Amino acid sequence: NEEVLSKAGNLKVISRVGVGLDNVDLEAAQRMGIKVYTTPGALIDSVAELTVGLILNALRKINFQDKELKKGIWKKRMGCLLKGKKVGIIGCGRIGMRVAEILNFMRAEIMVYDVRKISSPFPQVELEYLIRQADIITLHASGSKSILTKEKISQLKEGVIVVNTARGELIDEDALVQALKDGQVSWACLDVFRKEPYQGPLRELDNVTLTPHIGSYAKEARFQMEVEAVKNLLKGLGLEN
Repeated sequence: NEEVLSKAGNLKVISRVGVGLDNVDLEAAQRMGIKVYTTPGALIDSVAELTVGLILNALRKINFQDKELKKGIWKKRMGCLLKGKKVGIIGCGRIGMRVAEILNFMRAEIMVYDVRKISSPFPQVELEYLIRQADIITLHASGSKSILTKEKISQLKEGVIVVNTARGELIDEDALVQALKDGQVSWACLDVFRKEPYQGPLRELDNVTLTPHIGSYAKEARFQMEVEAVKNLLKGLGLEN
């Protein structure tokens, strides 16, 4: 915050390993001439692949059937194909578009929504249309404003799968819990939460897959993030070759 930054008289550069800057007062840093960098490029594939893996898990109920089998229950649960499913991607930055490319290759039907008008090979639709039509919704928006509010969740297509590997603030978690219990949302996969570490009621539901914010936790991605952070630091100090 500004108080801390004001006491760091020699601070010239903040080089973040990652993309989140919620814990940095950017306006104060700018006033004090402190350069701030992030490493967004390094985690694109890591987050995108996790997203696709979570979608496939939800469609085939992999982790649920794994748990049952380990309990000695041999019962086959019917799943669904990804092929032909309408996938709505909310947030069309580099991660969202990489997810779209992968799922398109796997023969899903892609639609995208972004607050900006973007150049996209996929149909760009209004949010209201997307939430009513998509079989699978995956969130990749930036910012902290809730997108899947209680009202929006009530409008989702029955049986939809919801995936969030972006920011926990994008979903009303209480409304999502109720929708999962009611069956309006058939499965939810969350890697991010409003409060972390997560200790809430989603842990008690079978039709949920939860991971502890591991989007960037691939060995290759972490290495590249650290390399980029060092390069940013050198650039900020004017020491770049």
